[in-house]
Amino acid sequence: MRILFLKTEQNLVWTSMEEILPSLEGCWQEACTVKNFSFDIINVDQQLLKEVGPLIMKADLIVVSAFNLKVAGFLKVMRGHLNPTAPFVFYLHGLATFGLWPIDRFFDVNLLSPNDVFLGTCDGDQKCLELVLPRAKYKKISFFRSNTESVHESSGLKKDILYIGRISDQKNLTSLISAFNKLNSERGDLKLHIYGKEDFLGSPNMGIDSRDTLKELKSLASPEVIFHGFVAREEIVRTWKGEPFVFCSPSVHSDENFGMAALMAYEMGGRLVLSSWGGHKNFYERVPELTHLVDVFIGEGGLEVLEDQLISQLKGALNSSGGIKVKNSFTQDRAVSEVDELLNELEGSLKNMSKRENIKVSAFGQSCWLQKRELESKNESFGQRIFQDYDDPKALEFFRAYGAKSFKK
Repeated sequence: MRILFLKTEQNLVWTSMEEILPSLEGCWQEACTVKNFSFDIINVDQQLLKEVGPLIMKADLIVVSAFNLKVAGFLKVMRGHLNPTAPFVFYLHGLATFGLWPIDRFFDVNLLSPNDVFLGTCDGDQKCLELVLPRAKYKKISFFRSNTESVHESSGLKKDILYIGRISDQKNLTSLISAFNKLNSERGDLKLHIYGKEDFLGSPNMGIDSRDTLKELKSLASPEVIFHGFVAREEIVRTWKGEPFVFCSPSVHSDENFGMAALMAYEMGGRLVLSSWGGHKNFYERVPELTHLVDVFIGEGGLEVLEDQLISQLKGALNSSGGIKVKNSFTQDRAVSEVDELLNELEGSLKNMSKRENIKVSAFGQSCWLQKRELESKNESFGQRIFQDYDDPKALEFFRAYGAKSFKK
């Protein structure tokens, strides 16, 4: 098989993507090397279509590692003219949670094929994808940071709670700070360390602007809440690896499809308290011994976690005895084996694939795309906006698919 891998650096806008995209390239290259498959890379930011046309026409499989305008232009020519039948292996990276509208807008959904495979990192990705493309092929493949074979939870009395990530409205840090303040009023010996810088994005899927989140959080915080600002991941690892701590992220972010900060904390020996949302569920599925989940509910005008449950899970994590050793479930070897499994499936089916047909879009998906266009025609799009607000019935369908519960128990 001849595998063609499309890479782009335009999506390296967050620390997590700086880790994820290069790792994907290495993962596919290793899997192809083991199988003795041809593996070619096209950097769409630097190379012209006319320069790489022969590679495209010979490819048996085209891996789309990320999506943007430049990539969309390449894909149109590939599928429309140069190699119309080679299947795409398409990484979602959160596109599914807002209805795949960039594919409708910047590509052409009629150029997608039932033979294409969409890759995500959690069951929520698949459920959201199925709302729009109900018959699309999907495979879950993990991200990774290292090849550490095992993880050992740090021993010792836990007094420190860490959050690592963007300072964002959707990360739900107001709930974390409020829960911490109440918990520490009982104990008096805790500290909450917040690492990250403000993203000023608000909730773009809803067209909601940022409201000076960092300033608001500082006004709510007790003196035991320490805002460190942006700190390089390497420095955080040097500071906390082997130290007893709890990592907490009650995030309800629309793109929480994995959790690279949670993975880093896990590898450093931390215990995890996470929202039961998107890719956070992966950690409970694979390492329930070290993971505490907090339910996400659909409330009036937004998503929320219950403060009492968050406090209870933090208490459980802080009071754990520590010292648990588990096999690392998020390694490069495992990701390579998952790619290898996908290649085996595709290798066996490539020869028998039918002539390219259009993929079927659900009526629900079409209504989402229509709403997006209507919002833009009214100059209300705010760029990414596709939903009216947090009470939009369309948004609620995606929330449920991603893990939210419809009512409080």
